[in-house]
Amino acid sequence: MKCPQCGLFNPPSAMRCDCGWDFNSKTMKESYLKNTAPAISGNYSSNGSCQNDHGQLKRQRIGFALVLFAGVWMMGGGFFLLSINAVSARLFGSLFAISGAASAVRGALGLMLLKSRTP
Repeated sequence: MKCPQCGLFNPPSAMRCDCGWDFNSKTMKESYLKNTAPAISGNYSSNGSCQNDHGQLKRQRIGFALVLFAGVWMMGGGFFLLSINAVSARLFGSLFAISGAASAVRGALGLMLLKSRTP
């Protein structure tokens, strides 16, 4: 049967809808469901609202900033090795420059995504 209050379909044997609508008395009552939202990310209060863990966001910002800094550092080392006139130095310089650029991009994108996500 369909709940007239919220529109949820319930089994025919249901006495009360999840929203709290009592089918026998045709009145709103307290729901049998308890509001126990799992704490996946952040702290949930007793009313179910989430308060962000600002410490976690700060640690993520620091991590992405370190990845960005390390990537720029690796790119600089790679370009330095590219300036040396040896085949192995050029090979390692290319690898350093490419992986450094990838790390720098990952760090910058991570910082931008975190900034757009924070209140």
